[in-house]
Amino acid sequence: MKEKEKTKFKDIRKKLIAIIFLVITIFSNIQPIFALSSSGSGQWVAGQWDSQVYTTDGNGNVGMLLRRLVNYKTGERITVFCGEHFVNSTTGTIETATHSVPTDSKVKEACKVAYFGWYSKYGNYVIDGGIMAESMKSRKMDYVFTQQMIWETLGQSNATFKNSSIQSQYESFKSDINSKIATMKTRPSFVKETITIDAGQTKTLTDSNGVLKDYNSIDRTVDGVRIVHTKGENTMQVIVSKDCNIETLKITDNTMESWGMIKEETADNDTTVFFTFRSGVQNQLYALHYNDPVTMSLNLKINIFGKLEIAKKDNKGNFVPNTSFKISYNSDMSDDLGTYRTGANGKVTIDKLKPTTIYIQEVSVPKHLILDSTIKSTKINPAETTSFVATNNWKQGKIKVVKKDSETGKVVKQAGVAFDIYNSNNQKVTSITTNNEGVAISPLLDYANYFVKESKAPNKYTVQVKVSENIGVVENGKVYEISVLNTRVKGSISISKEDTETGKKAQGEATLIGAVYGLYAREDILDPADNGVIYKDNAKVGELVTDNNANASMNNLYLGKYFIKEIKESKGYTLDTTEYDFELNYENQNVNIVTKSLTVRERVISQAFRIIKVSSDDSGEAELLKGVEFTIKSQKDIDKYGSWEKAPIAKNYKGKETAILVTDEKGYAVSERLPFGKYVVRETKVPDNKYKVSDFIVEITKDSDEPQTWRIFNDKSFKSVIAIVKQDIDTQKTIKISGAKFKIKNIETGEYFGYWSWNPLPKYINSWTTDETGTVMTNEQLPAGKYQLEELSSPKGYLISNEPVEFEVTSNIAYETLPDGSTPVITIKQKDKAVKGKINAEKKGEVLVDFKDGKFIYEERGLANAKYEIYAREDVLDPANDGAVIYNKGKLVDTIITNADGKAVSKELPLGEYSVKECLAPENFILSDTIENVSLTYKDQNTSIVFDNASFTNERQKAEVNVYKKDKDDERLLANAEFSLYAKNDIINYKNEVIMKANDLIETATSDENGKATFKADLPLSQFLLKETKAPKGYIASDEIITIDAKYKGQDVRILNLEYEMKNEKMKGHIQVIKTSSEDNEYSKLPKGSPLENVVFEIYDSENNLVDKITTDKNGKVISKELVIGKYTIKEASSAKYYLLNEKIYDAEIVDDGTIDVNITNDNVDIDVEIKKEGFIETQNKDNIFYNFSDIKNNSNVPLDNFIWRDTLPTEAVRIDKIYTGTWNEDLEYAVYYKTNKTEEYKLFKDKLNTQKIYELNFNELKLAEDEYVTEYEFRFGKVKIGFREVESPILYCNMLDGLGNGFVFTNHTKVSGTYYDAYVEDTDDWTTITYFKEIEVTQKLPRTGC
Repeated sequence: MKEKEKTKFKDIRKKLIAIIFLVITIFSNIQPIFALSSSGSGQWVAGQWDSQVYTTDGNGNVGMLLRRLVNYKTGERITVFCGEHFVNSTTGTIETATHSVPTDSKVKEACKVAYFGWYSKYGNYVIDGGIMAESMKSRKMDYVFTQQMIWETLGQSNATFKNSSIQSQYESFKSDINSKIATMKTRPSFVKETITIDAGQTKTLTDSNGVLKDYNSIDRTVDGVRIVHTKGENTMQVIVSKDCNIETLKITDNTMESWGMIKEETADNDTTVFFTFRSGVQNQLYALHYNDPVTMSLNLKINIFGKLEIAKKDNKGNFVPNTSFKISYNSDMSDDLGTYRTGANGKVTIDKLKPTTIYIQEVSVPKHLILDSTIKSTKINPAETTSFVATNNWKQGKIKVVKKDSETGKVVKQAGVAFDIYNSNNQKVTSITTNNEGVAISPLLDYANYFVKESKAPNKYTVQVKVSENIGVVENGKVYEISVLNTRVKGSISISKEDTETGKKAQGEATLIGAVYGLYAREDILDPADNGVIYKDNAKVGELVTDNNANASMNNLYLGKYFIKEIKESKGYTLDTTEYDFELNYENQNVNIVTKSLTVRERVISQAFRIIKVSSDDSGEAELLKGVEFTIKSQKDIDKYGSWEKAPIAKNYKGKETAILVTDEKGYAVSERLPFGKYVVRETKVPDNKYKVSDFIVEITKDSDEPQTWRIFNDKSFKSVIAIVKQDIDTQKTIKISGAKFKIKNIETGEYFGYWSWNPLPKYINSWTTDETGTVMTNEQLPAGKYQLEELSSPKGYLISNEPVEFEVTSNIAYETLPDGSTPVITIKQKDKAVKGKINAEKKGEVLVDFKDGKFIYEERGLANAKYEIYAREDVLDPANDGAVIYNKGKLVDTIITNADGKAVSKELPLGEYSVKECLAPENFILSDTIENVSLTYKDQNTSIVFDNASFTNERQKAEVNVYKKDKDDERLLANAEFSLYAKNDIINYKNEVIMKANDLIETATSDENGKATFKADLPLSQFLLKETKAPKGYIASDEIITIDAKYKGQDVRILNLEYEMKNEKMKGHIQVIKTSSEDNEYSKLPKGSPLENVVFEIYDSENNLVDKITTDKNGKVISKELVIGKYTIKEASSAKYYLLNEKIYDAEIVDDGTIDVNITNDNVDIDVEIKKEGFIETQNKDNIFYNFSDIKNNSNVPLDNFIWRDTLPTEAVRIDKIYTGTWNEDLEYAVYYKTNKTEEYKLFKDKLNTQKIYELNFNELKLAEDEYVTEYEFRFGKVKIGFREVESPILYCNMLDGLGNGFVFTNHTKVSGTYYDAYVEDTDDWTTITYFKEIEVTQKLPRTGC
């Protein structure tokens, strides 16, 4: 063809194409007929429009293109999406394409994006130029967003829209599409569970995921199980027939899909296809429907067995625990199913029983019941609980009680004695009474322990309060006999002997003890057991003798009438001849002793005496003395109290205090009658200046109204010697120092008393001087009269007394006698005051005066509040010279405190040697260790107080302040830190004047090479502030302010050593790790650049020490703790879920107190497994075949859990024979499981197999039933490492079934799977084999099936 003609032909072709598109455009509003099949080929005309929406993938001139295809042959028009980015498909070109339903996982995912992004909204809408209209903008943007998301899904683009607003809209669009895809994939919540249900039960399953409502309606029944679901509802009903005979039911995804139990939108409509054009022409996709059915499965566990509840009751209707039953399916109880015991509620339930007749036999019962071993039966129904009740009678017996006398043992044959019978819970169960034979028998009693208690005793007996021993009624029909003993009631008589006047108290020397009384029967005394006579009337029964309490008693008497009378009186009393009657009567059964008490009274022996009182110093007629008094006291009381003076006045025979005898004008006196005994009579009132008579004795032994014979007594005139005693006025002690001199003056005459002494020479005595005993006595008696004692001189150590001591010589005062026992001595005490002393103390010390030229100035002054202790330097003796020590040597005698002038004075002290010691220094001063000795000595008898002095000077307490500078982390001492010391408060001097204001600087110091800074100022005791004013190089200055409390630490501390630490931190910063994903992740559904949470990093210092461990937050960020300036390395310790561990080591350096950012990304995990299978392509009908498995491996870049290889046998053609397991590249233990046509669950075949060994597993070992065969087996490896795979390939051997036709095709399916977190991955492979009868020439191998 010529060039011109070629050009002409091209023009014609262009016009033709234009006409075709014009026609298409004209008819674009006509609804097209869609006849696109699921696979095929054809010619298609491409069409595309510029959307004018730009991404970073574009060249800037053309926006993203909108596409459609037109079937060149039929004119069928469809909107499509580009499936091959950056490959062109020019508008108007005609190209041939094949199309098919996609199988590639990424393409299938892209089709789902297309469906939700476009087709689910706009269906068969076909794009044309009208899409560019403003009203169509929303639809155009949906197409643009869908196209971009498809490219991203296929991994062909990571572009963003140049317009940030559009990019934001796109992100929302993409999130919505991902959510819809995820929701579409979601299955009901219960598909992973095993649902347990009883036969005959209906159970409603509710989907907590809320997707069940999207599934189509079904109503299917299989194996007696009905499954019902109505679309739009979020529940499913499972109804199990009562006659269902299977225990498990697994309804698979495939079965559910075949029933139409899928989400309606996901139905396989063959309208999702992928167009494949020649190389260089863009491939495209079309997804009118979701076209990937989402179904579900259901696992049921059905309880088809029945239950048997055995209840055990007694004949009272009570449930009985601990009863044992055997059960069997056989009436003779052979091959029993076991023995079952009732629980605390009296019941036992046995489950998993076949729905048939069951036989029950009681084998043991509690001891209180009668065993019933009869074999009984009942019917078991499926999914029901059959109730069976067994009833037993209690064992019963009787109790027989015989009544006996406890002393004689005889049966008490009295009717009406009552007994109560109690059980072990102390509950009364019955009452019984004796018959005339003294016997009582109970009714039948249940098996138990009982005890018997008497409630009514026999006549004249006490009731038996003690209960019987426990009686165990344990044998059926037995009578248990016991005896109950009673004690007769006894009598007791007690008498109380009393004085007729004083009751229980005997008078004088008489006693109520030892009186003897006879006990006599007033009538016959009878034995209550047989009415025999024990004592005849008036017979003597016994004697009673009064004891120390004047009481007597007799016990164990028989009841009856008695009397007592005294047969021997007690000492000092008259005999009582009275008969005292009493009767001992039975009261009631609870009184075991009848007691009678009698009081018997006797009169004491008594008599009076009489005296005559006269006075005479010479012979001749005596003077009768009136008014002289005599007092009577019992000798018994004198002996008891130890003296006449202490003894009380005697009592008369009426028991009253006897009257004092007073003589009348004739000198006569008569006493009252005195009771039996000896008495001492004393003259207790003597006429003035008369001597009293000696005490005399009166004895009363005779009971008489006539007084004893008269007694006459004489008194003489009174004189006395004077004894002078010198005493200390304060201590009342006798001053045992000689030299006190006295005179005695008669006050009535004014004359001084004196007398002549003739031995050794005549001398007139008118003064008396004390000797070393401190006493002196007149040798002559002074007549009765009034006198005064005058002191002429005092003893040494005492002041003289100027006050005379008056006294009287008279018999009316207390006096002593000389050794002759008759010459009176009157003692006169004259008292002097001892001379005392006082100690003066003075205190001085330095006080703060001023602060000048950087120094504190101090001066010496008197100090207040110094405390001194005064001690006895030697034993300080009592001035009375009696040898007594007032203060022992070293004894603290006084404590004194100085006043504002620094002075102190002690209290008055006895004369002696003392030492003064400071015990408490004034505030801010050190305790002085000086001891001052002082002496207090006697001057004269007119000086009352003497003095001595002690003076002290004290050192003030000083303060030294040191501060140490350290590194806060390693405690290293730091030099060149500057510190300043300030006054915290105003500092005042001793006059309360402010000499330094608060916050004034006192001194500055710098730390040396040992980190120590010392302040040299002579500081007063006060509070100061310590501040760091310059930090060491490389450290952060501390803002800490230390308060130094230089307060007084007590008088024993000379210098306050105040030391402080101040620590500096090195400059520190932080490391922030920012963790993101490096790519889109199909498992976590996170796009590239997403922050990753819970990633753990370890931070090491330059010496490779771990210094921090951090975990990222939801924003993918984490900030370390504070780290000192320096270099660090960062290692990822654990990654986020579905991401690989980043093993790169990152460096970071902190140079200041800021934060260093380190960006770290993670790559996705790649989860993939693989398996290949080879076998016979064809085989003769009766040949045995084998399969070889290779490339069973974990291709993931992470270890996998639950790694399983499964093989499904074509059981329509073969039966498994054996497997050679092969070996594997990781040393593990694994197990092999299998499933048969009779089981839904896998069963263990072999376990603890080692991957390094080959095993021959012969499935004939299983010993399956004749009609049972293996359908599947699987190898369970558990967790495997990256790259896990077989080394020597496993081989499966199978036997062919007979009777397979020529050309029979069968396929073996195999699968390998594993999990990583929630992600599941699998790979499958199939091998198809065909049978033949005879050898045929194979010219071409059949194609291998499978993907």
